[in-house]
Amino acid sequence: MPQRYHILITDDHAVTRFGFLQWIRLLLKDTHPNSLFNDVGTGAEALAFVRSEKSSDSPVTMLIIDVDLPDMLGVDVIRILRNEGFEGTILVVSGSNRTDIYEILDSGANGFVSKEQEHTVFLDAVKWLLEHPSEIWLTPTLHRRMLQSEKVLHKVGITTAERNVLRFIALPNKEIGERLAISESTVKKHLWNIFQKLGVESRQEAQEFAVSAQLLEMPRR
Repeated sequence: MPQRYHILITDDHAVTRFGFLQWIRLLLKDTHPNSLFNDVGTGAEALAFVRSEKSSDSPVTMLIIDVDLPDMLGVDVIRILRNEGFEGTILVVSGSNRTDIYEILDSGANGFVSKEQEHTVFLDAVKWLLEHPSEIWLTPTLHRRMLQSEKVLHKVGITTAERNVLRFIALPNKEIGERLAISESTVKKHLWNIFQKLGVESRQEAQEFAVSAQLLEMPRR
């Protein structure tokens, strides 16, 4: 008997949830006809549902979750679930073109799909992650972009911790610390190291490097 998947979709738009559910049902109807499907509209509901099913005969095996939810960020839901030991596959979706892919992957997600992509791309991601639940799925374009970014960072010796600070360099030090759960003094230490490695003297120059490395977008005028 084929494995029975249990898929939970979390999105605040009912029409989006319905569309996702119908696409996935069609995708799995022949190969995994006994799969279970549920959908909720908030982060709190997602947390409650995953927890309630944890000890059942059919715990959630895949969570598909939007970045922006009415009550909390999708990445915060993911971090909480991962800290609680959730081992299911997590696919993040977003309608925003300013999504921070590094934050998504660092939170514990297994993949990301933009809602602007064709629905076939979304289904490719779902199918692949169901078959490779512990691996990472990204579109080829996004994967190439991240590889290029890592290559640039590696060349100048930027560490993962310093990369994370660079991702938020447009923000004040205090806010960077809050976003990364580190002290303001640690932020300053990372910034000093970044300036030394890049050979720059100003925050603006470091921000320009972050843009060129595709860690963040060019600030809007």
